[in-house]
Amino acid sequence: MPKKIFEKGNPGGGNSKKHPNGYLTVILKKILENKISINDSRVAAILADDSNPKKQTTVKQAILARLAYNAMDKGDNEAIKEILNRADGKVKEQIEYSGNIINVNVNNLDKKTEQELLNVFSKKGLSGNT
Repeated sequence: MPKKIFEKGNPGGGNSKKHPNGYLTVILKKILENKISINDSRVAAILADDSNPKKQTTVKQAILARLAYNAMDKGDNEAIKEILNRADGKVKEQIEYSGNIINVNVNNLDKKTEQELLNVFSKKGLSGNT
């Protein structure tokens, strides 16, 4: 029987190299900072800059310019929503609640304390489960 590639306790397979946390983020940041030329004149117009006649920009700026172009020219609702959420922050959702608010830190509860809380919840008609 051939050796299994993915064995229990080894989710990356047998020959995988371990990378520190955030390794992909480091690579992505390097990619986004690369300089490129923009060939699409409509997108380049968004980044119009007299000091940059060769239309050189970073990958990140090109992506944002394409997103802005899609929002403005194509009326892409997802692009519009993304730009506004990034620029102004997401709109806070309002939640109405009528009743008593109980603040409980549930970290490191022992069984007795947990049972006492469940009893309080049940007396108030609450389930205590989330």
